[in-house]
Amino acid sequence: MLPNKAVVTKVQITVHDSLLRAWLTGCGLYRVNETTTNTGVAQELAAFPESSDTGDQRMVDTSILNATVDNTSYAYEIQCQIAGTDTSMYVGIYGATVTYKISSTNG
Repeated sequence: MLPNKAVVTKVQITVHDSLLRAWLTGCGLYRVNETTTNTGVAQELAAFPESSDTGDQRMVDTSILNATVDNTSYAYEIQCQIAGTDTSMYVGIYGATVTYKISSTNG
């Protein structure tokens, strides 16, 4: 869980794509509102391009949207969608790092 009121500054994911017939798309860090009529609508914090090469890839995003964590209203998730004709176990997320700042003034 990300600390409440932390400010996300960078998100990195490691993906593996060993097939030319499948790729990852829609990868990113998202938050989903849990308290309003927009429940279930994801908001993007970080986004990554489609995986276009085979092998392990480390992707980084520092242009963070909605950067301040609000655990009272949102749930946070890192996700990717698998696209293509062969969506086997050879394509997926293998790790993630979320870098953030916290402040003693934010409780």
